[in-house]
Amino acid sequence: MILLKAIWKILRLTALLPIYAVLKLIEWTCNLAQSLSGWIFRLLGLLMMATAVASWGLHLEMGREVVRMLVAGLIVFLLPMLGEFIIVGIMLIEFPIRQAIKN
Repeated sequence: MILLKAIWKILRLTALLPIYAVLKLIEWTCNLAQSLSGWIFRLLGLLMMATAVASWGLHLEMGREVVRMLVAGLIVFLLPMLGEFIIVGIMLIEFPIRQAIKN
């Protein structure tokens, strides 16, 4: 019985270790891309929203165009959150695999 448990543990480790390594590599890559581009997208989104408000305040654009610019700025501003959700999803997949490797 002890021999079967040891064999099962070795087989589980052999099967799950490459999957864990690939998930960790994907997580690091997404983390790097999100951290490098996150501040650029947030700055660009804020700039678009500020331009919309300023053009409305100075009566350069009317309501429909201002709303379009505000929505586009909000989407660009929230785009880094999509990257964060992807990273969290990868971590949720990775956690049970890490626990199975440890046990």
